[in-house]
Amino acid sequence: MTRHGGLPALLALLAGCTQPPDRVFVPGSPFTHVVEVRTAQGATAAVKTGEWLTLHARRRTGPWTEVDRKSLGQDGCWVAPPPPPDEPEVADNVTWSTDPLKAGEFDGGLREDHVRRVRFAAPGRYVLKATSSTWCSSRADSNTLVVVVRP
Repeated sequence: MTRHGGLPALLALLAGCTQPPDRVFVPGSPFTHVVEVRTAQGATAAVKTGEWLTLHARRRTGPWTEVDRKSLGQDGCWVAPPPPPDEPEVADNVTWSTDPLKAGEFDGGLREDHVRRVRFAAPGRYVLKATSSTWCSSRADSNTLVVVVRP
């Protein structure tokens, strides 16, 4: 066995020791999944070429209903604990897109305040949108932002 050869076996053993909870959460009825995006300037922002623009996103999901995990079967989708019903800043936890496609340069998103930043290399009018994914529910597309970039 190599020096690191035992690590995968140890991880597999530890993973097998974790028991899933008896009570879990599933999307309730009527379930909503909403993501809203904005900038400090609102839904329309104006920046200079190369200037960073801070993006914000808020996600709301729910209700989440507590059920017996065994009632879901082996392929049932569940979460434990449930996500917060209101997440005030998730800009670093959504997928951002631009129109035209790939027009913006996004920062790495590894910030303590959970915001994202974007900048554009050329003047023009750009549209941004975010897509949110959560366990056990359909993806949700946000409202759109318009960014006017001037020289």
